Amino acid sequence: MTLTEVQAFQAARDKINNGSSAVGKYQFMPSTLFGRTDKKGNHIPGLVDQLGLSMDTKFTGPIQEQLQELLISYHNAYEQGQINKDELVSLMQGINIMEGLGDDVDSLYRKEQLNTILNAAISAASMLA
Repeated sequence: MTLTEVQAFQAARDKINNGSSAVGKYQFMPSTLFGRTDKKGNHIPGLVDQLGLSMDTKFTGPIQEQLQELLISYHNAYEQGQINKDELVSLMQGINIMEGLGDDVDSLYRKEQLNTILNAAISAASMLA
């Protein structure tokens, strides 16, 4: 199955299951893989864009590992002080854990949920590293 087919499958599954469209070994959500559009119409890139993968790329085990390793690299860079929380949030904007908190990065900081979610994501990534 190519990334184009995965995207179409997730869109169809989302319509049927109302939000239950995670795929693959790491249960990637559509916005995690393919990004999303914010309220201003700007594309927030997902992991596929960030890795520069072609939509013709097969969604194989090794590709899923690359995608997950990118998520883990964000965690590692944050833990090692190579990036700060602002940069981590920027890198993870397209990722599903950010959904529901708003599209404006500045407004995200005003929400107590952000730190809770980021800390949970960092803890989860630590267990996978």
